[in-house]
Amino acid sequence: MRVGMNEFVELLKPELEKQTGCEVVTGEMKRLHGKTSYRGLLVLGKEEVSWSLLFLDRIIVDYWNGRGLDSIVEELCLENEKRKTGNEIGVYFYDLEKSKPNFCYQLVNKQNTLTFSEGRPKEFYLDLVKQYGILTEEKKGWRIFLDIRNTHLERWGISEQELKQQAEQNMKSLLPVRKETIRDSFPGKEAELDVFLKGVKGEELADHLLTLTNSLRFYGATVMTYKGVLEEIAEQWEDHLMISPSSVHDITVRPLKRGYGMTTCVETLHERNLTQRKSEEILSNHVYLYERGTGHLIVV
Repeated sequence: MRVGMNEFVELLKPELEKQTGCEVVTGEMKRLHGKTSYRGLLVLGKEEVSWSLLFLDRIIVDYWNGRGLDSIVEELCLENEKRKTGNEIGVYFYDLEKSKPNFCYQLVNKQNTLTFSEGRPKEFYLDLVKQYGILTEEKKGWRIFLDIRNTHLERWGISEQELKQQAEQNMKSLLPVRKETIRDSFPGKEAELDVFLKGVKGEELADHLLTLTNSLRFYGATVMTYKGVLEEIAEQWEDHLMISPSSVHDITVRPLKRGYGMTTCVETLHERNLTQRKSEEILSNHVYLYERGTGHLIVV
């Protein structure tokens, strides 16, 4: 069984730290317009200059094809040494005032994450985990989510609770909610929309099925944790909500009394997770029920 990206990162990180003598942190770059994202490692400890993530998306394929870990670490060290100076994004880990407005979190699968979250601030949420980090400012059409470790909290002189409170305050403004109906998915394509609607539940579904994500469409399932978001939709529809976690990047919300039944939602989610999602993109195999009136969110 070949390793996933999380396992690969955890294999590389200590070896790269040993060879460079510097702290290494993980990060993920996301293009502002489009689906492209890259996972990488950032070697700290040099002077400031531009981007310097060591990307792993190509190298992990080499590893799957039998390339040794020592050879990969050697290549990454050489690539890092070619950079005569270091990286301006590394300053986030030394300057609390720069980092604080950019504290945020991602919502991820608990089963896939716990092994790799040792020494990192986290919080359990339903059957999921909030994983804390820094969202860097935009540069050249990209933004980077950098993972935070407990050692960074010690360096900044703040507690885990302070980090979490600040991240909660930041989320709605840093990564605002984006709502899309089925109609929004077919801009200017009425014929295609009609064909789709005939194959599902018809015209009503187009107005009573929402996809929720954030402004980056990057780990956008976090919007289900934002205060008031689900409550507002439930009041608008005057119904409880069925929530399907399409992936770590978005969720699908519909009124409980309309559309597919609960069993069908669960079966569809399981099928898509098995056939259409990479392991690191899967948020959960469970759907959720939001109770209008009480605000309770229940794992089904």
